[in-house]
Amino acid sequence: MARVSKEELLALDGQGADFAEAQLEEANLRGSSLPLTIFFRANLRQANLIQADLTGADLREAWLEGADLIEAYLKGADFTGANLEGVRARGAFFQNTKGWPGS
Repeated sequence: MARVSKEELLALDGQGADFAEAQLEEANLRGSSLPLTIFFRANLRQANLIQADLTGADLREAWLEGADLIEAYLKGADFTGANLEGVRARGAFFQNTKGWPGS
């Protein structure tokens, strides 16, 4: 299981990276380019994903409690089974998003 400090990930360009089951609690991914990235069952509690590009990302069963997805690009992302309690997503772009309430 990967553990990454929040400082290491700022403005990451991680297209297609595999962070399945990674411990990314409080990670700062603000403005990161993460299309097609795998976050299956990852711990993203309190993560900063403001303005991140999560196009087609796999966030199934991820823990996103209290995460910031403000103005994030979420086209085609899959949140099936994810814990979305307290997630802030004002201004986020949703299109063909799976598992998001109301999508």
